[in-house]
Amino acid sequence: MNRYLPHNSDVGASSGIVARLTRSRRRAPSELGSPRVATSVRRPRSPDWIDEHHRREKLTPVRVEWEARATRLNHEVVTCRARVGALAGLDELHSETDYRRGRGFAESGHSLEMAGLLRRRAYAVARVARLSADITPRLDGCGIEPIPIACACGLVGAVKTCRQWWLCGACRGKRSPQLGQDIRRGLDAALSAEVKRWGDNGGRGQKPQLILLTFSTKHTGDISADQTALAEGWRKLYKRLNEDDGKFPYVGVWEVTKGRDGLGHVHMHIACVWRYREWKRIRAQWERACPSSMHFDIKPPRRDRKASTAGSIGNYLGKYISKGVDVDGFTPYLRAEVSAAFYNQRSVISSAHFWRREPKCCATCHCRYRLVEIERLPIVERIAPFAIELYFHGIEPPSNGGTNET
Repeated sequence: MNRYLPHNSDVGASSGIVARLTRSRRRAPSELGSPRVATSVRRPRSPDWIDEHHRREKLTPVRVEWEARATRLNHEVVTCRARVGALAGLDELHSETDYRRGRGFAESGHSLEMAGLLRRRAYAVARVARLSADITPRLDGCGIEPIPIACACGLVGAVKTCRQWWLCGACRGKRSPQLGQDIRRGLDAALSAEVKRWGDNGGRGQKPQLILLTFSTKHTGDISADQTALAEGWRKLYKRLNEDDGKFPYVGVWEVTKGRDGLGHVHMHIACVWRYREWKRIRAQWERACPSSMHFDIKPPRRDRKASTAGSIGNYLGKYISKGVDVDGFTPYLRAEVSAAFYNQRSVISSAHFWRREPKCCATCHCRYRLVEIERLPIVERIAPFAIELYFHGIEPPSNGGTNET
């Protein structure tokens, strides 16, 4: 079964894009024309570029949680197998491979429930393996493995990226301009909708405008704790403002600076569409929502005294998206802290229905990109090859005569 994904499928998890699966017939390389090879910038890293031991230590609670989840799912698989049963002569690993390659459930001999459990267990095992492994090989391997992507014009050379936005400058450089465009488009649509709603209600009061907010907390030396405090404080403040003045669209990004002490300082920048609000009341609400808050700033008007636009704010937030921890000012310990603190966290936060993304397609033929002639190995084979040996340990293949060798 062929699976076709959009060209930017590597961005889907961090920015909320849901990849649409489309089908097309398999085309021979001769039909696709000559490939256009894509290149990526790689920066060699020394073995001590990031403190791998400290990173794994900080991620230990997450790994333990996924290990418990994998154990629980394995128990559910055994229970479900005993209840549902499996097709004779089809082992467990073959069933997972069949499911991931898209074969029918009737062919693999499993019900929908069994197939779902197998997929969730394989994902949990892969997460445990990923959390237990070093991240440096993944960063060094960014942009090496090719991905066959094609449109109606022909084959387009693409490479698989590591998707470590904080640590990899190549991935961040590719992602930042695209997110900047998405932010500008979303802010423009949100501001137009709020102005129209304000005009339909009679145009009373101040006209909605774009406001920039900056939040920071007292630096405890633990980036993960500071990031959690800011995130929880913003959720509480947003909920309280919804109750008082109604919902409003917003988008925000994170920033981590080195700081004078070298321990790392976390900041959150929020752009929202507001009408008139009493700043003293908002400051008091923020201090109650985040008691450890140290700084709450409402950006003044621009130097030209004009109102902020979606373009100017998009450029302002895009500047922070393009910043990472792969510059010279950060120590290996601080890089490990940032990588562990923002593990499985969104680098860009937004309100519901904020994004106005356009489908990604070729600028020449206006057709969507798709994967061609791809062989997908199970996630266990790619990330945890040692798990394959566990399935077949102690089992010898049958001889030519059909009997096992003794």
